[in-house]
Amino acid sequence: MSSFESWSLVIGGAAVGVNLILFVVFALQLRALRRQVQLSERIEQVAEGRARRQATVEFYATTHDRRIRFMRLFEERGLLTAEEVCEAALSDKEVRNQLIDYLNYYEFLAVGVATDTYDYETVRRLAAGRIMRIAEGYTAYIEWARATQDRRLLYTELEHLAQRLRTDAATPPR
Repeated sequence: MSSFESWSLVIGGAAVGVNLILFVVFALQLRALRRQVQLSERIEQVAEGRARRQATVEFYATTHDRRIRFMRLFEERGLLTAEEVCEAALSDKEVRNQLIDYLNYYEFLAVGVATDTYDYETVRRLAAGRIMRIAEGYTAYIEWARATQDRRLLYTELEHLAQRLRTDAATPPR
């Protein structure tokens, strides 16, 4: 074997060695990049969840006065139970409009939960009992409104949320 061939083998071997080292370095870099991307995704998910929970709390807190005002309007008319409000809403347009606003508020909240705009767990902690009582207590009016307005889907998000809350309340924590 000539010296040219020997040097060619040495240089070729060195090139293969350098390429192997570079391959290992790039593989390690890709692995580190994948970990960084995964960590970034987890951080983004945590931040999204925190923002959704914060938006839920802020919505609920900023509308607190509105919810109280609804209840006071009913109480001022001597309507102390959901059944009394439902009965009055059938014949009194002003009570009906107040009830529509009240139910629309909770329907809006339920749609927000269903679309992940608002956080379900936060709503469960803040208002589970109230939402379940509203969906159950105003059933007579809701059914009447669906029938008279031919709107089968009226307040269904509220009912779905109440059902989900009932199911979760009946399931013991793990």
